Amino acid sequence: TGFMLADQIFMYIWCPWEKLFILHHWATLLYMGAVLWLGTGDLSCCLCICLGEVTNPINNTMAISDLLHSEGLLPPAINRLSAAALCVAFVFIRVLYAPFGVCYVICHYYLVSGAGGHVNLAVRLLWCILPVAVTYVSIDYLRNLVNDVIHDTVNSVARKARDEVTNKKQV
Repeated sequence: TGFMLADQIFMYIWCPWEKLFILHHWATLLYMGAVLWLGTGDLSCCLCICLGEVTNPINNTMAISDLLHSEGLLPPAINRLSAAALCVAFVFIRVLYAPFGVCYVICHYYLVSGAGGHVNLAVRLLWCILPVAVTYVSIDYLRNLVNDVIHDTVNSVARKARDEVTNKKQV
């Protein structure tokens, strides 16, 4: 939880425009905070964290390659390749596995099986809604990332140029 709190603060400082990523961090903090407060739910929390962090090395590679490209130290193809790799990882983890392996399993355990009856219903609902919401947002993020890879607007230099053209069209 300390790492997520520090990461959340850094998000507000360095990339406050990443609204969905910030909401994802708030959802994670809320889930982990409830687990710590109640002293139960740690296995479901670990499952969510593991699946959330398994794509992190690829995401970090994309972020670093984007920074290096914006400084003129790396060709944009490397950034596009890392974005394509993140797309593939997201398809397997967030689209194919998470809806069943996380959302269904957690919701079934806490709402259907009766095994989670020792946890307040409001908390059980929260623990079901948050992974579903994060999975939905991840799939939406993937859709946008695939679009950026297809149109070669993955890196921040390309996105800035695209946004400038879009803003001029709106004026």
